Order: sequence, then structure tokens, then C-alpha cells
Amino acid sequence: MQVLLTLSCSDATLTDFPSAQFNAAKESYERVLQENPAHAKVLQQLGGLYHRSRAPFYNPEISVQILTKSLESGVSHRAVSSHP
Repeated sequence: MQVLLTLSCSDATLTDFPSAQFNAAKESYERVLQENPAHAKVLQQLGGLYHRSRAPFYNPEISVQILTKSLESGVSHRAVSSHP
């Protein structure tokens, strides 16, 4: 599953997104994580969303928890991938 967010303005940032787009992105990432709870990149993106102060679900503590899990998943994946 691929999650894409498109910006219409060249100088726009995620903080310019309406609440509905933050919620849609969060739901999409959570659907991916239901199938693969250790998906490091999706965990990273979801953690980043939780850290956006204008997101309706803004929570830096949850952001850190999710980002930490992303790092742990990425390290675990690299460790497994580096062995023949």
C-alpha cells in the first residue's frame, strides 16, 4: 500500500494541511501498520504527523514513542538484511 500526500502550492508545508488531510494521512498509515506493525518508514511518517503542532491529534510524547519504534524496526530490519 502506498500513501501519497500532494501539495498544491510549491511553498506549502504539512502545517498548512487542513485537519481532514492530517486525519486521512494518519488513518492511511495506521492501515499499513495493521498489516505490518514494524514498517519503519510508515512508523517514521506517523511519528512525524503526531509531532505537527497543527495536527488535531498533536502529541509529542506519542510522536517520540512511534519514532523510537521506527528506529528499532529499522535497526532490526537492517540487521536481518545484512546477513547472507
